[in-house]
Formats: sequence, C-alpha cells, structure tokens
Amino acid sequence: LIKCIFVGWLVRTATAISPAASAANGVLFSVYFFFAVVGEGVSQASQTFLPPQLGNFEKARRLAFRIMFVAVLIGFFNATVSGLVPTFFPTIFTSSAEVIELMHQATPFMSLSLLAHTASMASEGCLLAARDGVFMSLSYIPNAALSCITPSLLLANGYGVRASWIALFQFHCVRLIVNAVRIRHSSSPLRTSLAPVVAEPVAAA
Repeated sequence: LIKCIFVGWLVRTATAISPAASAANGVLFSVYFFFAVVGEGVSQASQTFLPPQLGNFEKARRLAFRIMFVAVLIGFFNATVSGLVPTFFPTIFTSSAEVIELMHQATPFMSLSLLAHTASMASEGCLLAARDGVFMSLSYIPNAALSCITPSLLLANGYGVRASWIALFQFHCVRLIVNAVRIRHSSSPLRTSLAPVVAEPVAAA
C-alpha cells in the first residue's frame, strides 16, 4: 500500500508539470515496470534459498550478500538495456519531439532506479525469508515520506520530469542501505531459525 501511494505520488508529480511530461513519464514507467519484474524474481529467489541457512548467522549472512551481489550485476544489465530502448528507439512510443526530448532527459535516472531496484528487492527478499516483515514495513513509512518530499524540492530547482525518477532512485537506495544494515546488525533476523513445519497425523479411515 505504501509503495502504491508513493508511486502514485510520483506519477502525479510528472502529470502536474505538463501533458508532454506526463506522456514521457508514462512511457518510462512502462519500460521500468517491464524490467522491474526481474527484481521480483530475485526477491523470490532469496525467499527460496535463504531459509535453510537461517540460524547459522555467518552462512546466512554470506548467502544474503551473495544474492544481493548477483542482484547488483543483474541490475546493471537491467539498467543498460532499459536505457537503450527509449534512447535509441523512442519512436516506438511517440512521434512527438517534445515528449522524446523529455524522455531523453529522464532516461538515465530511470536506468539508475532499475539498478537500485533489483538490489533492494534482493535485500527485501532476505528480510521476508527471515519473516522480518514488520521491520521492513515500518521502514517503508519514513523512506516513502522522505522520497515524496524530494520531487517538490527538485521541481523548485528546475529538474522537471527528472524529479520523479531521482526520488524513486533515492527510495530504492535508502531501502537497500536500511535492509543491508538490518541484515548485518547484531539483532539480525538471520540469526533466528524458522520453526519447522510439523505435519499433522493422518487419521485412519
């Protein structure tokens, strides 16, 4: 819910600038969400492979950071390919020169957002694997609030359509840092083993 409100605020920010800015932002969000699916897959991989290591902090920590390292590499791929599409093939989406110019201004920041998104989703998957959802959810609130303030400050300084993407990049970076600190902290959820699931005996017919 928090993420939906935050992304909605970013869309509104661009829409309030001009119709051309709204169109450019709409194209870039389409590209962004197409590649963001990869981050969801990395998060699910964390939730699959990490639980058996929980309770052994060193092993779990090494695996968690290995997953995040791989996510960074995947993020670089995502950022590069996603940036090529609107940069070299903008006419796939629009024939408006004004919209294309705005797309070109914001594309580097959209790519950076995807780079940070993949790694931050991996860190989020590690917390979900350790059932640390309460901390993760509570950390979203100040992060999203701070990132909602950023576009207003940037718009006042002439950043235009780029403001939304810088705010999104900020959101993912803060989320990655907070989650990484949580994983390494002395009270890390990786130190706790998950309770085994005990199968119920099957009653005789």
